[in-house]
Amino acid sequence: MAISDNSANGVVILGGTFDPIHYGHLRLAEELRQALPVREVRLLPCFQPVHRGQPGATTQQRLDMLKLAVEDSELNIDEKEIVRSGPSYMVDTLDALRHELGASTPIILAMGTDAFQSLPCWHEWERLLSQCHITVAQRPDYHTGSLPPALESKLNTSKVEQAKQLADLPFGRIYFYPMTPLAISATQIRTLVSQQKSLRFLLPNKVESYIKQHQIYHQEKY
Repeated sequence: MAISDNSANGVVILGGTFDPIHYGHLRLAEELRQALPVREVRLLPCFQPVHRGQPGATTQQRLDMLKLAVEDSELNIDEKEIVRSGPSYMVDTLDALRHELGASTPIILAMGTDAFQSLPCWHEWERLLSQCHITVAQRPDYHTGSLPPALESKLNTSKVEQAKQLADLPFGRIYFYPMTPLAISATQIRTLVSQQKSLRFLLPNKVESYIKQHQIYHQEKY
């Protein structure tokens, strides 16, 4: 159920390489826009990913595909990491967002369960909850299992059970959102392109056309 009262003043950040953007990203962003106490959801393309290899598409191509994907939606794009260039450390991005949005605006960093479990590997990860809330997009039948002790401690002191509790403070809470599972991955899409197979119903038609026009991923080997 959408939250539409005056407490809906937060901003959700959903980061990624978006190589390419697909309906799994877009559906999650749309669900978060409706389910959380926020006025805006921003898709945040990274410039230089820290925990994976370099994207198959160029930075400009990934940004172009994002713009095509959201042009008829209420989702927005934040280009901070692309403009800043260099390694895309989330703590730096959140510092910039806090400067932009002010001290009282709830900032909600959305991530998947796998990313949450690996959080202690992130650069200065312990600063995150002093900058933002974290919403973990969790498949309804998925359980986090064993967590690193430092992360388990953070979860025990910061977890909340209701989305509306993210509106009370600008940062510091962890909320698990039961997402609608869509078994789509960017790796799957890149593989299909390299095999000259259909991408229908995996991503927006305009993005598929852009990939074909610019011959992105066609030479990749899997």
